[in-house]
Amino acid sequence: MGPTIKKDENNLQALRRQFVLQLISGEYRGKEAFIDRDMQMLSIELDAGRVVPILLSIRNLEEKVIYSAAGAEGGTLRDKRLIIFSVCNVLEEIIREEFQGLAVPLENNEILMLLSLNGVVSEQKAGEELRRIINRSSFCLNKFMRLDGNFHVGRSGPLTEMQTGFQELENRRRNEFLDLDKTGETEEGREYNDGSGIRLEEEQRITAALRQGDAEELKEVLEGIFREIYEKNIGRAGCSQLFSDLLILSLSFCKKQGIAYEKVYGHRTGIMEYVAQLEKLKECRGFFLHLFEAVLMENRKPEYEKDYSVPVKKVISYIHQHYREGISLSDAAENAGMNSSYLSTLFKSEVGTGFVEYLNEVRLERAKEFMDTSDRKLKEIIDQSGFTSYPYFFSLFKKKYGMTPREYQKSRN
Repeated sequence: MGPTIKKDENNLQALRRQFVLQLISGEYRGKEAFIDRDMQMLSIELDAGRVVPILLSIRNLEEKVIYSAAGAEGGTLRDKRLIIFSVCNVLEEIIREEFQGLAVPLENNEILMLLSLNGVVSEQKAGEELRRIINRSSFCLNKFMRLDGNFHVGRSGPLTEMQTGFQELENRRRNEFLDLDKTGETEEGREYNDGSGIRLEEEQRITAALRQGDAEELKEVLEGIFREIYEKNIGRAGCSQLFSDLLILSLSFCKKQGIAYEKVYGHRTGIMEYVAQLEKLKECRGFFLHLFEAVLMENRKPEYEKDYSVPVKKVISYIHQHYREGISLSDAAENAGMNSSYLSTLFKSEVGTGFVEYLNEVRLERAKEFMDTSDRKLKEIIDQSGFTSYPYFFSLFKKKYGMTPREYQKSRN
């Protein structure tokens, strides 16, 4: 028994989408009669013996949806469907000017076009016509809807073999991302870290490397991530959550450290949109290596060069000048001429940590510098760093650097 579709004039587009999904899932394999029946019922005009699949990935749909929704509550999903519906209509109009076909939405901002180049016999002519249709589609989407997309063309074949044709198209697209010459299979639906994005350990190592200015460690973590993507043949879609997490991590770190994001990301388009346009793994790797290297370099700058408000800069300057003394938030607030309660809230919102936590960070870094550059005794180093409680210093140092101060001194020697 074949697939069943019941016609409903009020939901014809949804039924056509169901028909195409059943095609690419293999439900019509070897059942030409059912294909003819359902195509006739759904008013689909195609040469069932010769169809070319084209997969369109819309790069900036999410940004377009947010802009269109204009902050209207509950409007985002509705607007997204309306935009996709409009795109499908535009594509079908372009196809049907000379040929036959349809366009239906898939998942992940993708649209599948199926078209028949009726009367075109030679492969060269077919290739020319496909390029013309794609160029016209790309132009119309960009000019009239401000949408950008990537088109991936599959091989021509009968509708009964569309499952195989679509899988080949997906595999070719995945191999294009990985920059592979092979045409072998890659595992269907494989995602980085099973779709959970960046691992906690990776996030912690990247953050620690940024804070400590450790460029080698930073590069090692990022190279390991992209090496795993390549070795496991993970496709572009399988990296979506990972790439989103990496972007959020860079944004969050810059906010906490008072780094203006335009200093590390200089492109005119939004960063999410820009990354969505990168179609090669080596392009993505290069972008993230450069991005995090820029974040690291900006974070190495003195605190007074970062983009904090004037009162917070005053507090930071005060801490760096008086960290050896027994200073408090009240002292810093008096120096800045502000209410201590308000200054505490402002400082934490801009810097990302409280006054005491920041003061301890500065003192710990100074203590570590003394260990790296001198042979002073530990008691003297603790005193020179502004700590008055030895157990407190030992506890903070081990938590930050993963070893006791004495263990660190031995490792340096």
